[in-house]
Amino acid sequence: MKLIKFNDQILLLEKSGAIIWPEKSTAIISDLHLEKSSFFAKNGIFIPPYDSLETLTKLKEMLINNKVKKLILLGDVFHDSKAYERLEKSSKKIFESLIKSYEIFFIFGNHDKFIKIPNIKFFNTFSEQNINFSHEPQIIKKSLICGHLHPKIILKINGRKISKKCFVYSKNIIILPAYGKFTGGLDVRNKEFSKYLDSNTIFFPLHNNKIYKLTNYL
Repeated sequence: MKLIKFNDQILLLEKSGAIIWPEKSTAIISDLHLEKSSFFAKNGIFIPPYDSLETLTKLKEMLINNKVKKLILLGDVFHDSKAYERLEKSSKKIFESLIKSYEIFFIFGNHDKFIKIPNIKFFNTFSEQNINFSHEPQIIKKSLICGHLHPKIILKINGRKISKKCFVYSKNIIILPAYGKFTGGLDVRNKEFSKYLDSNTIFFPLHNNKIYKLTNYL
């Protein structure tokens, strides 16, 4: 894990792509995009149908290992608003066990903004300890943790280009990597990021079950 300080709070960046907030026994994750494979299958595009089970299994293990009590989901947990209904039996069993075991705050994303799931608290935005939570980045002066952009960095190593999911960490904003198994990424050099970054932005790429720290990447 990598320890950072954000709005006077100690946060831990976890190797799976989650943030752990120790003081609140809370995990923060974004963009699982569950049932992405079944969504594409409906449209004749076939990819391995195990994304939900692998993502949820990883999530459950991470929550247990970090002794989490509360879970903040930053949106696009499901790939579309009917995806919860398409979960196969094993995946639904894990998801429903999470609902029973943890206090969950579900922030609507652009993919799952109309989803309905029993026994979950839904929000458009959420705030705790003067930290704001939303799905999409916003230009605000207050501290914000969000997802949506699926940040990644592209590195050239031994003549080869490799792409890795990463956390984006600036003074007033943290953008989480996508947590889902089959989620793609957007290069942090893309203009979509430019309005949220500054010269002191730090990137934390995920590689081989480890987290690295990059400064001066831009």
